[in-house]
Amino acid sequence: MVRLNGADGEISCRWKTVALQSNPRSANPDTDFVEEEGIFKMAHSVSQTEIVVTIPARPDNEDFEVKLFGVQLFAAAPKAVKILKQMCIVELVPDAKSKKEADAMQSLMDRIDSEDKLTWTQQMKKSVMLHP
Repeated sequence: MVRLNGADGEISCRWKTVALQSNPRSANPDTDFVEEEGIFKMAHSVSQTEIVVTIPARPDNEDFEVKLFGVQLFAAAPKAVKILKQMCIVELVPDAKSKKEADAMQSLMDRIDSEDKLTWTQQMKKSVMLHP
């Protein structure tokens, strides 16, 4: 968490881990992450802090898919404190190579999805567009 526009006074915010209902890559509570909640505090003059969540241990030989869950922020205090992003998405990956593969696959799927939404006229315009 990063504090913007100064670091005067103590602030606090409640948080909880949540499953992402609408995502097919959503992590399962208690299997992929632990459902928990807490309060994080930033003391006077502290400009950033971290929230540490619990991830259950997995056997090394178990197949692992990239999964997602969220950390929801709410009830900031004092009332002048504003939460800019109320949900932080956490991506669980086995290693850096798997993350690159997952990002490439997601990029490809996003591109296919966006092209599927093009109308026939838009497809024609795109196909005959001249590039310098």
